[in-house]
Amino acid sequence: MNRLGVQGYTIRDYMKDKKQFGETLKKLREIGYTCLDHGIPQGMTAGEFKELLSANDFEPLKVDTDVYTLLENPKKFICDAHELGVDLVMVYSIPKTLRGGEEGYHQFAEILNRAGEMLRKEGLRFGYHAHSFEFCSFGGYNGVDILLNETDHLELVPDTHWIAAAGLNPPDFIRRLNGRCHMVHFKDYGIDAGTDILENVPRIYAEVGQGNLNWPEIVRACKEVGVRTFCVEQDICKIDPFTSLTTSFHAMKRLGL
Repeated sequence: MNRLGVQGYTIRDYMKDKKQFGETLKKLREIGYTCLDHGIPQGMTAGEFKELLSANDFEPLKVDTDVYTLLENPKKFICDAHELGVDLVMVYSIPKTLRGGEEGYHQFAEILNRAGEMLRKEGLRFGYHAHSFEFCSFGGYNGVDILLNETDHLELVPDTHWIAAAGLNPPDFIRRLNGRCHMVHFKDYGIDAGTDILENVPRIYAEVGQGNLNWPEIVRACKEVGVRTFCVEQDICKIDPFTSLTTSFHAMKRLGL
């Protein structure tokens, strides 16, 4: 069964305390979403977070951290994952200090490999969320190639918008991740027409189906590689975030998810 969720960054301004968090979960559930891609909120334990989600008929998806904190205190995140009832620990973004060249990606891959092996021994999966900068080219291959080729237990959580921003075709890239991808972040890739400068067409974050991505083919690729969790992540909403998330939800349902 497919799971349709929301990445918490989309509604970050509506989760500032436990009461508001609960109200937001209720709104998301009324739209139709059933899971949340969000780390354990500051000030809550894993158990308290699980209880809040359960009270609103929501399912957690993962525990997140940065890889250095994970390696410094692995027991905390392993225990949090088990208490929350998830099997995925995820990290976001290669540090800026390592992004500048090829060697930084080799170093980061080695660090990720150590973390992934440690989590595997505890029965947990290890994920990394890719943006567009990881696709920087080093002459015939890029940063993502290095991270995938030099790790054994790393799953990728790709974002359709960022794949397009990197100049790749999202369905083709998703198909490449067969066996190493179980969740995808959905947002469309639009063009801002509000400019007077010739060919200056800045990209914009758009609701699913409101931009230029080939969504039927993206969904087909996701199904081919076994993706079952689809999370909308709208970094910046030009309209009310809940209206934005409603538009994306109905578009996903029309796509058969």
